[in-house]
Amino acid sequence: MRYNGLNILAIVVAAIVIYLIEFVIFGLAISPEQYQIMSGMSAEQQNATMMARMAFGPVMPILAAIGIALVIKWRSAIGMSGGAVTGALMPCCLRSRGGCMALCTAPIRKPIC
Repeated sequence: MRYNGLNILAIVVAAIVIYLIEFVIFGLAISPEQYQIMSGMSAEQQNATMMARMAFGPVMPILAAIGIALVIKWRSAIGMSGGAVTGALMPCCLRSRGGCMALCTAPIRKPIC
């Protein structure tokens, strides 16, 4: 299933995986006390805003998955190996001076086989 050249099923699966990784990190690996220290919020502040922010929890993984799909499409990465190379290059390019533009315009090698 495609929309404007993007694989919708891959975007949905990627968003679910990103959401599960966030759950493992923030729900299981980090204790509530440690999260309070890292966020700088008191327990009262968290309780007051938690329910309002909870509804927007799935938005970020969906936007991240769409962004990754767009970068893979712009690079014309073919297959799983092309997507893996793009995924490996993304952190490096996003921290560099050229940003995402450097990633999207990087030369692509044709597959040997």
